[in-house]
Amino acid sequence: MPPSRSLIQNRGILFYLKELGLFFFRFGVCPLCITASVGYGFYRLFKAVRLRFKAGPEARRAASFVLLVLSASSGFAQPKVQQGQSAPAFSVRDVYDNEVSLAAMKGQKVLLSFMRNAGCPVCNFHVHELLAKSDSLKARNIAVVLIYQSTKENMLTYLEQEKLPFVFVADPENKLCDLYGIENGMGKMMEGMFRGAMGKMKKGKRLFKSKVKQDGSKTTIGADFLLDESGKVLQAHYGRHLGDHLPIADIAKLQ
Repeated sequence: MPPSRSLIQNRGILFYLKELGLFFFRFGVCPLCITASVGYGFYRLFKAVRLRFKAGPEARRAASFVLLVLSASSGFAQPKVQQGQSAPAFSVRDVYDNEVSLAAMKGQKVLLSFMRNAGCPVCNFHVHELLAKSDSLKARNIAVVLIYQSTKENMLTYLEQEKLPFVFVADPENKLCDLYGIENGMGKMMEGMFRGAMGKMKKGKRLFKSKVKQDGSKTTIGADFLLDESGKVLQAHYGRHLGDHLPIADIAKLQ
């Protein structure tokens, strides 16, 4: 005989809250994944109600509704940059106070990557993926510009750890993020946990030489834009989930 609804509520919720706490402890999860992990806890809780306890149609509808809301929550939609259009122009200062503008970069290809924040281990992992291909990117005349939601001060703390041959731009007010329609989404955060983001997080965390504060939004999903020599968008890639970027091997092969 299936347990009563109150038993499901009391034991099920406590069990999954406990499991969620162990999840944080086991993987050393940092604040960037709190939102996604809470979503994961909801997922497990409602899966238990729906499958393990064989609850009725009302509970199944509730579970489906919560998961739908979590997956659909992506903030206010911004217009997206499309392949084939001219990349939205900008002129800003990098973290070392050098001018960075697309107009000045004409004549070379540009990889414009929107990251999360300086303390994000998934982002740190991706930066080191780029670093491993930096010679190949340079040989193909591809400039790499990385835009973070962190403050300039926090970016400089991060960059003290090692020399990186890229351009770093701090965008704490999200001006460039808004210009390029960068997304925020709890659902995509959740999905990333099931599509390799946890492994990237663990590897990226080990690559930090010292602790770096996480600032900026915790639900930002990265994006990449590959521009040709005239500033036209060759590829526009909006992450399908946390940790999803343009394959670096493909970028490095670009002629």
